[in-house]
Amino acid sequence: GTQKVQSVVTTLDKDNNSGFQFGMYKYGNFVFQVGVGDRIIELWNEWNALDRYKWNHITCVWNGETGHMAMYKNGEIINFRDDAFGTFKKSNNDLYIGKSHQKEYTGVFELHMFNGGMDELKIYNKEISEEDLVNYHKSFYVNDKVKELLFEEVWLDEEIVKNDKYHPLYHATPPQHWMNEPHALF
Repeated sequence: GTQKVQSVVTTLDKDNNSGFQFGMYKYGNFVFQVGVGDRIIELWNEWNALDRYKWNHITCVWNGETGHMAMYKNGEIINFRDDAFGTFKKSNNDLYIGKSHQKEYTGVFELHMFNGGMDELKIYNKEISEEDLVNYHKSFYVNDKVKELLFEEVWLDEEIVKNDKYHPLYHATPPQHWMNEPHALF
């Protein structure tokens, strides 16, 4: 319960035990949390971490009526529980992607922000069958393996900011987006 979770997608409100969250914590492990009013039901993954430098297709399902809660990685079930009974309590928090509502700082830097690439995010208001999940995950396979992450697919195209009048000319900057404290090395 003291793990510092980097939210991938969340509406979780820990003070009111409402909403949901899928997030990552240390060493590429991850958690799925659902608020049911009197508590937060959690499913932690400690042993099947996200693979580095590869696409990871993660699916989390929960059905409060049957108590079934499960995690799938690349179409294979990696953790589950059958005692997760409860009625989902909607949070008043907005849906955040890549950032948490539970702000915490170390100095001036905000913690709990997801640092990684996301290609697709889907949220359903029903439990998806295991057969449908497996078939969905298989759609990402090439020659019975998860499609490899190619450098060219995530490379930042410098042409996008070539004529941007606000892009710094004399300051160390990446081709796109931002980087932290580039002047600190000098």
